[in-house]
Amino acid sequence: MTFGLNSPHVVQEDVDNEVIIVHLVTGSYYSLTGSGAEIWSLILQGHDNTAVIERIAGGASADHQHVATEIERFLGELQAEGLIVPTQDNLRSIAQPDSTPSGHFVSPSLQKYSDMQELLLVDPIHEVETTGWPKVLTNH
Repeated sequence: MTFGLNSPHVVQEDVDNEVIIVHLVTGSYYSLTGSGAEIWSLILQGHDNTAVIERIAGGASADHQHVATEIERFLGELQAEGLIVPTQDNLRSIAQPDSTPSGHFVSPSLQKYSDMQELLLVDPIHEVETTGWPKVLTNH
């Protein structure tokens, strides 16, 4: 299955190897840790979950089944939070990684924060129309 960003409700930014995600409808924001940033990048590039698992498992010194289980759990968590949605995009294959493991697998983790919900939900960006913000009134 292929997933994509739940746009326009979700925005994201990669800052110093950390992915920050904001859900504009709920006002929650998230941080990805462990292998989460790499998985997130592969998802946004249009790779299906099988290809993501093969890429991460092939480059890690961990049991393939453990990696697959953790990635499936993580994808379910992202989907349950409304950050990603299934897409009908064409599946993209990923070249097989080097046979030498690139490092120790660290399970992906989604850190959720809701301490700024009120501020994010009253932000005027939510009321932007196609004409932009601020809306300039003209006298007729």
